[in-house]
Amino acid sequence: MKFLSSLPRLLSPLTAFVLGLMAIAGSGVLLTLHASVIRQVQEQGLPAAVTIPPLEKRLQILKSQIEVSELQQAAAQGSSDEVVSTFVLPASPDLDRVLTLLTVLHDHFRNAGQLRAFAPVQILPGEPLTDVSGITAHPLRIEAEVTEEGLMKLLTFFRLSGLLTISDALRPAEIQNLLAMTEQQDPSSVAVIEHFLSVPVLRYALDPKPYDQEVMRAFTGETAQLFSEFIAHSDLAQIRDFFSGEFGRVLVQQHLWPVRFLTADRMTVTALDGEWRKVSMEVRAYSKL
Repeated sequence: MKFLSSLPRLLSPLTAFVLGLMAIAGSGVLLTLHASVIRQVQEQGLPAAVTIPPLEKRLQILKSQIEVSELQQAAAQGSSDEVVSTFVLPASPDLDRVLTLLTVLHDHFRNAGQLRAFAPVQILPGEPLTDVSGITAHPLRIEAEVTEEGLMKLLTFFRLSGLLTISDALRPAEIQNLLAMTEQQDPSSVAVIEHFLSVPVLRYALDPKPYDQEVMRAFTGETAQLFSEFIAHSDLAQIRDFFSGEFGRVLVQQHLWPVRFLTADRMTVTALDGEWRKVSMEVRAYSKL
């Protein structure tokens, strides 16, 4: 209760903006869509360890990106609207960029020994979303033979696609926990957390140390340990693992970052020899038409 009662004096405009986006994201319609995807998974009888990234969460982020593009048109060094409309949620299908991204993914997984076959990508007819006004989905059918680890990493990639900043990668409860830790340690350090949440995801993945250290300097003792555990158990750990190193650098070199907003559903998985699995899924890229 102490934390809740002190929020008004602690939250700066940026923090209030972040929390405002969380409130905007929820929608009963999105819950219905999510339930539909879960039913498809159950009907297909996929292994328990293989789950499609929740469509609800992905569309929540998409709606948040739209809100950001509408609210931050005049930001310095290129507005969020420009970034979103050019890369994440463009005004045209721009499927050539998606196909280039899939080629980079193919090379990354093959070099890691986690992919041995990849069928030609099938481009399916686009379809407007009835539940998100002005958004069109562009489905692509992909089939590949991957290891079980490779399959999990592939799904992780689609789940993380379209993220711009660290705040996009965290769940609302995780952001609230981070703010609560700050309030308990030193309320004056809220500005440090605001900066941390605004750091671009890929910049953090390629060199997380200075950003982690900046927050750690604001914390001491047990709180510093809690922050380390927070990073280890959030999606930030997977982001650092997936986008660091050569893969992240290739995305920059090929002008594929920020990554297009993508979702994966209608997936089937067939066991092959040993650790290999044949996966068939529909990947959807989105545009703001």
